[in-house]
Amino acid sequence: MISFILGEAGSGKSSFIIDKIKSQADSNKDIYVIIPEQFSFEYERKLYIDFGSKIFNRINVLSFTTLAKMIFDKFGNRTGEYADDNTKTVLMYLAMQQINKNKSLTYFVKQADNRSFITEALGIVADLRRASVTPDVFSAKLLSVDDKVREKAYDLSVIYSTYDKIMSEKGYKDSLSDITEAAASANMNDFFNNSIFFVDSFESFSPDQMEMLDIVISEADDLYISLNTADLNADEFSLFATINNTYKQVKGIAVKYNKNYQNIFMDKIYRFKNKALEQLSRSIFRKNVYVTDGSRYVKITEAKDLYQESDFVCSYIKHLVQNDGYKYSDISIASRQLSDYELILKAAMERYEIPYFIDTEKSVMHTSIVLLIIALLEMIDSKKISSEVLFRYAKTQLTEVSITDIALLENYAYKWNIDGDMWNQEFTAKGGEDPENIEYIENIRKTLLEPIFNLKEKCYDKSCADICRYIYEFLESAKVTDSLTELIKLYSQSDMTDMSSELNRLWNSIMDIFDVISSVLGDQKLSLTVFRELFGLILKQNSFLEPPQKIDIVSVVSAEKARLNNPKVTFIMGANEGILPYAVKPSGILSDVDKDAFMEAGIDLSKNTKRLLTDERFTVYKILSFASERVFLTYSLSDSMGGARYPSYILSQIQHMFTDNIRNVASGYDILFYSPTVKSAYYNYVQSYFDNSEKSVSLRQAIMKNPEYAAKINFLDSLTPDMDHKITDKSLMKKLMSDRLNISATSFQEYNLCHFKYYCHYALNIKARTQKQINMLELGNLVHMCLENILSQCRSREEFISLSDEEILKKIDRFSNEYKENNLGGDFGKNARINAQFKKLAEDTLPLINHLKDELAQSKFMPIKYELEISGKNGVKPLTIRTDDGIEIILNGKIDRVDMYEENGEKFIRIVDYKTGNQVFNLTNILFGIDMQLLLYLFTVTGKGSPFGDTVPAGILYMPSGKISLERARGDKQDKSEYLNKYYHMSGVLLKESDVLYAMEENIEGIFIPAKLTAEARKKGTFILDKTKTSCLTRVQFERLRDHANRLIKSMADDLYNGDISAVPLNYDKNKDVCSYCDYWDICGNVPRSRERILPDNIDEIKAEILGTDEE
Repeated sequence: MISFILGEAGSGKSSFIIDKIKSQADSNKDIYVIIPEQFSFEYERKLYIDFGSKIFNRINVLSFTTLAKMIFDKFGNRTGEYADDNTKTVLMYLAMQQINKNKSLTYFVKQADNRSFITEALGIVADLRRASVTPDVFSAKLLSVDDKVREKAYDLSVIYSTYDKIMSEKGYKDSLSDITEAAASANMNDFFNNSIFFVDSFESFSPDQMEMLDIVISEADDLYISLNTADLNADEFSLFATINNTYKQVKGIAVKYNKNYQNIFMDKIYRFKNKALEQLSRSIFRKNVYVTDGSRYVKITEAKDLYQESDFVCSYIKHLVQNDGYKYSDISIASRQLSDYELILKAAMERYEIPYFIDTEKSVMHTSIVLLIIALLEMIDSKKISSEVLFRYAKTQLTEVSITDIALLENYAYKWNIDGDMWNQEFTAKGGEDPENIEYIENIRKTLLEPIFNLKEKCYDKSCADICRYIYEFLESAKVTDSLTELIKLYSQSDMTDMSSELNRLWNSIMDIFDVISSVLGDQKLSLTVFRELFGLILKQNSFLEPPQKIDIVSVVSAEKARLNNPKVTFIMGANEGILPYAVKPSGILSDVDKDAFMEAGIDLSKNTKRLLTDERFTVYKILSFASERVFLTYSLSDSMGGARYPSYILSQIQHMFTDNIRNVASGYDILFYSPTVKSAYYNYVQSYFDNSEKSVSLRQAIMKNPEYAAKINFLDSLTPDMDHKITDKSLMKKLMSDRLNISATSFQEYNLCHFKYYCHYALNIKARTQKQINMLELGNLVHMCLENILSQCRSREEFISLSDEEILKKIDRFSNEYKENNLGGDFGKNARINAQFKKLAEDTLPLINHLKDELAQSKFMPIKYELEISGKNGVKPLTIRTDDGIEIILNGKIDRVDMYEENGEKFIRIVDYKTGNQVFNLTNILFGIDMQLLLYLFTVTGKGSPFGDTVPAGILYMPSGKISLERARGDKQDKSEYLNKYYHMSGVLLKESDVLYAMEENIEGIFIPAKLTAEARKKGTFILDKTKTSCLTRVQFERLRDHANRLIKSMADDLYNGDISAVPLNYDKNKDVCSYCDYWDICGNVPRSRERILPDNIDEIKAEILGTDEE
């Protein structure tokens, strides 16, 4: 007798089956219970609890796979070792290699060259095996296949037969054929005589499983089979279409063997504890919808994004456990697109202190040992070492090089732009590096790379077996295996036994892959590229599942694979259009047309889109029917990237099932709802830190009762909303900075621009990594060096002026090469193109030197010092100022050029600075401590105690020294001399005295300096300057400016030692973003710039107050 136990979800089908099993357990017949493999543990556990050990031991609880194994154990099996997934991949590689060599394919000829096609081909073979279609049967059916797909079918036949033949030749067998072969063996031996079968929890059966059922039905005394259907007469695309088709197939077998059958309908619903859930289960995707109340038991919640959706679910779970008496194990979460939520949900679960188990397999591709081996294979396969791959390999922390040494090496590689062939060279680049440090870094390079280079050489043109052996020997000698063993041991000692066993299993799996490649491919030679691709393809098939850590946990499952053990509450996340139900799209190498054609030929392969759509709706039905007490559906309005999402159409259908409103929004719940734990409360409080609502205040009061989080809030309070970072304990600043504050003109300006930036850079010494590049900074330094050496090596002005272009270029070539060697690492890592670029940049200095010759030829100011250090050496002491609190401020620096002019016993000093950028003097900036470098140098050099203390400040000049283009637009009639004079015109501020200005430029025409007589003055021979073309100060004004600079320096020290490190930048130029390219923007708390200091409106009044008037 064949008994069909029919009914909807929750109707007691499994309970009926279990009762029948118990009633038949005392009979003299063999009892078999067949259930899906993934559900076997829970089912066996339930039977054991219900029956006790005595009855339980009389019955056989099996899957179709274990049933086949039982048959083989009794009657024997064909010889050969089972091919695991790794072995199958290698065998399919051999099959495709042979097929490609023989050029046997027509349709798939292009795809066959792609290694990923191996996975697709294995999928088709697996479908054929499960369909009980052998290579011979498949080949025989080719003639009956529609002409449109025959070419594709022929190629698949070639692949299948070649693969099957190689598998047999290598002595392997495929477990996917076991059920079919076991069915034949059972039939020959009448294995199922005098037996009763119970089949529960299946929706459909694969062809090979159906073959086994065929034998069961023909031989067994009774078969009880449960099927989840409410209407056997529904149309072919109804909710229960798949189940009804299964019913028809099984009934057909019963009819074939003249077996009696009966339909037992389970009309009453037992699972659901309220009418709302029964209504939901019985009405979804149905025409007949009955209305009832539901808001207590069914809810639909809208969230703005995945984060809010996860927070809502976790918070509600916490409330259910804390307030409604549920256990965590009573609750489950299901999603059809669980990958979207996994990481977000994990973080939320931790925040809400919810124990959980996410039932998803994790890829091994991101584990440290796999990353190391993949990177190693990439390096021995590549012609050049990639820095990205090398550091991916090294940072696994499984090599013998420490992570600290890896950081040193990475910083050096970053600084010198090391990549490719540069890794093969000895590291010699200096550029400010400590020689001992370079030697140490070179040893790190050797330790890390020499074994890799040796392995690469060993593996070249070797057999697969040799390559596998060499790689294993490398892992041993490079201490990778030792590091892994230590890591496994550490996990075990830290009570992380699951991590320990998983890592151990992963290592064994990797060794199995090497063993498979070595044994199956053996002496065959593969290129390292093919070996790497094949190894990676096999690895991708491996995954691991993190086992649950506790018993009382929330189960998080993927909807399509969910087999939940009767939860009381289910949260269904991602109830969005295209996700629930899932928008199925054709995939793989077979289209729906192909599958339909094969079906007509009697070959049932994977389901077409129509059947998959039916399955998707049934998946939705199942997860809506899991819970016995409450169901929550949630959806978000945007995905993780901010793209729009829309609610699923089924939500409207569900809403119409109920008389009351079951919809709400996650944002409608207040902050207290989302704060059931201290962690979540703190998280939410921080999110709304500036909200002073009553609930936010009460939340703060609750958090402050926890010492750990109270300390965190107190710290947040110290970072006040106005970003005025401040160190209140003055003694800390003195400990950090000492009583002597050494500054430079650059650091002084940096403090005036942003106190916080100065603090990070100079006090904490936090510095961003820099790269050695031929950029504007290096170009400026190069120009400085060339000018200094060329000028200083000329014994007189006349000698310098008389230099020819050829002589200048020779000197430039010599000095630039010296600069490259000492500062840019010489030829290390530089190809011909870079060297040519560098030479061209150096030669671009020629126009500047020629202009300088012209300027000095007509000037009475003579250069007397180059690259003059202000540091106490050479007799030029630093500028030293003492504050009222006893802090000594010492200004150090280096001056590009110092020029002197003497007239009537009075000496005048001017400072010249070469700028590759476009530096324009602005007196307003000077008043606020910006661009004061040259003035500070001028005041230091002409100050008391200096060798030039008896001189008069004559001014400061910025000389443009960047690259100049001599190519001009057609029609530009300006001659070359005019063009160069305009480009190299100096900016700055000069002493407003006629003798001094005439000494700088013969006719004060404003060709070289920022001073120009009016046309009338030049005509009459008087001294009247053109105010629009002149930047000058009197002696008194220079002295007032000196006093102002001293006050600014003292003020800086006072503010700094009083703890003022506020992140409030000075926005002195509307055309510049002072925060651009700042290395500290992500820690200052003022991004985007919400607060800034701006220049006051009364600039002219401030100027007058500081400088006085020209007449003084």
